[in-house]
Amino acid sequence: MWEWLRGKRSRKPLDSRSLGAPWGNRPSIYEHIRRSLDPTTGRLNASTIDLPDEEPQSDDKIRFSAGSLDGITRHGFGETDAKDVAQVVFSQLRRVLATSDPKTFAVLHGYLLEHSTLSYVDQLNPMVARLIPDSAGDIAALGRHLLHHAADRDIIKFAINLIGICG
Repeated sequence: MWEWLRGKRSRKPLDSRSLGAPWGNRPSIYEHIRRSLDPTTGRLNASTIDLPDEEPQSDDKIRFSAGSLDGITRHGFGETDAKDVAQVVFSQLRRVLATSDPKTFAVLHGYLLEHSTLSYVDQLNPMVARLIPDSAGDIAALGRHLLHHAADRDIIKFAINLIGICG
């Protein structure tokens, strides 16, 4: 009621359906995994172990096992501007939460694809924590939307982080 006195403006809750799908028609990783589970055992079928965002196998390229590239990136070739990346992600996240605009969401999505989530997430989390009192539900809704629909693993990592922070 007195939001204007505290410098807060009332806004509508995030409508994730209005955000669009910047990943296009590519299948979501969540759906790929869900469809790849054996219905009787609940285990992942070995024939569908590759995620849909992986490059096709090639005999002339080095191939890393799932998750190993994250360790190499984080410990050997991490981004030196993690604070700057986190600040841009945070600013764009705030814009998405404030507007639910598909173009703004597409900008955030594109920026997330350009930067490894693990390289900046430790700097991002304290910033996101400041939004929790007013926006926890929206942050969690955005995380769930990305988790269920995104087609790239770094976006999924970002989504899991948001859900982990806000529920």
